[in-house]
Amino acid sequence: EHVPCSPGRFTGTMRSHDLHVVVGLVAVVALVIICTQVLAFARIEEPALFGTDEWNRVVDWLQSRGGMVDRRVALVDAGVRGRDVLATADIPNSTTLVRIPASAVVTSEVARASSEVARSVYERWLQAFDDQPQFSFGSDSTRSPLLEVNQEQLVAVYFLLDEKTKGAASPWAAWLAVLPTSYPSVPFGWGADELRCLGDEERKVRSSQQRIREAVQALQNIPGAGRYSWADFVWAFSTVLSRSHGVTEHGASIIGFCPVADMFNHAGDQASATWWYNEEVAEFVVQTTRAISAGEVVTVSYGSKRAIDFLVDYGFVDSAAPVEVTLRLWSDDQMCPVDQLRLSSKAPVVDAQDWQQVMSCARRHAQERDGETDLAEVERTARRWIGRVAESATAGLPQGRGDAEVPCAQLTKGKVAVLNAVAQFGGLRPEPVPGYERHTELVVQGLVESVA
Repeated sequence: EHVPCSPGRFTGTMRSHDLHVVVGLVAVVALVIICTQVLAFARIEEPALFGTDEWNRVVDWLQSRGGMVDRRVALVDAGVRGRDVLATADIPNSTTLVRIPASAVVTSEVARASSEVARSVYERWLQAFDDQPQFSFGSDSTRSPLLEVNQEQLVAVYFLLDEKTKGAASPWAAWLAVLPTSYPSVPFGWGADELRCLGDEERKVRSSQQRIREAVQALQNIPGAGRYSWADFVWAFSTVLSRSHGVTEHGASIIGFCPVADMFNHAGDQASATWWYNEEVAEFVVQTTRAISAGEVVTVSYGSKRAIDFLVDYGFVDSAAPVEVTLRLWSDDQMCPVDQLRLSSKAPVVDAQDWQQVMSCARRHAQERDGETDLAEVERTARRWIGRVAESATAGLPQGRGDAEVPCAQLTKGKVAVLNAVAQFGGLRPEPVPGYERHTELVVQGLVESVA
């Protein structure tokens, strides 16, 4: 007989039935707590859709121009990576995700037709070209600074600024609304302290900045061209660097913007989609190369480039891309034709002829200084010395600051892996850099082969 619990009656051991009830209640409560935590975690981990209305508008805009975007993909906020294209449902292999007709591709010709400012910039560039001295080359002081800048890039910069100024009145407003508002990791916008971490590429970026500044100054008197700040030009030029594509116009290969396709991020060999410009039907296409699961980021490949090129052009470092390091050997030896070794994490690691010249210098130094004639011992000594040079170079690698801190840290990690491999080759046996074991293997193998 079941006896209800009451303060006066419950003085002994809990009955079996009551125990089962309590255990059941505890289990239910525990299940509720677990489910609540799981749901909360899911909410935290679920990527946030980037401006759903903005994304829908650019998709509708593209379709109104005869293009197409598969509704199973959406733009999401990816934190420090910016944005990702996410599959919201399972997508089979060989599915066309995006089609961008010529009417929606922004080439130089299209930009000039849409923007009066861009058209005036183009005409001024042509005038400068026609007015240049007949035999003007390089940095001739009479040469217009406009001719130091790629004409297509210059027109694209002013097109972006002018159309953005038009706001909703621009026929490109829907696409412009989903572009990033800044590119802090693209080196073109960096200052002197930040650029130091680029090593040999610092001069290239500084030169680009200077050329753009001089071209902008030369165009100030064009109506509508003088109202923009340097920050505006940094945004526009960084957009051109990181988001333009190679397309075909009148049979010629040119650069252009392909709205929506420019939202796909790079994954190299791990990419789940590919893209190309179909000249037969004059449209840019993005298509899956394998089945993609719901919740997976859809990626493409930006091609084979050096790690530094990915950083300078796109603002990120691909850890699978080859890293190059210049190892400076001596600075005051006029008898040695090679005073440095250019090393790469991808074979061939070093030019065989350069290596032979370096070893020839090492042998000469050993013979003149120590009277050493044992070539095998000279080679071992030279390898140890080069290993120590690599160790010293590792300690002297510049560090990134500000906006450059994260991408430069990634680039430096790759350089450390290469230099550690050279030190290992010299017999110093440093620890390999995690994630760069393959780099180390290639460098050591390449150096050994160059010796052989």
